[in-house]
Amino acid sequence: MPEKLADLRPANHVLVLAAKYDNAINARTFSISTRTNGSLSFEVSKNGMSIIGCGASSVLRPGKRAVIEARFIPRKEITLHVDGQQVARKTLEYENLHQSRVPICIGARLHNGKPINFGEGVIDSYEAYPLSLASEENDRAGKEDPVKVKKAVPVK
Repeated sequence: MPEKLADLRPANHVLVLAAKYDNAINARTFSISTRTNGSLSFEVSKNGMSIIGCGASSVLRPGKRAVIEARFIPRKEITLHVDGQQVARKTLEYENLHQSRVPICIGARLHNGKPINFGEGVIDSYEAYPLSLASEENDRAGKEDPVKVKKAVPVK
């Protein structure tokens, strides 16, 4: 997490880590973001307009590198993990996310096609696992569900 989150653009003082989201045209799929207090949130939408989210306060520390993982498990839940520990969870009843035509943005989200909610910091890596890889077989075998967005975010 950057040390100077207070220097972020005024729009909600949010630093977006990854998003497939344009809030001006109701094209929301998901967004993973942090705020000035070190809180972390993961939001998803089934229709492009309304969102359901989960989050946790003060889980990121300025100057500390963190591995952040957000998971969407159809008909079950969304979860957030920091350095392997679950920090937030929200139960879901729907199976699919809205498939927005906007691109996946790393380090920002869109408003009328223009990037917003970005700031200083580096994202070392980003991995996305498609929903088609999820299966009940994996759950029965006790394996991690492969439907996740994973990234390491170094903070200064």
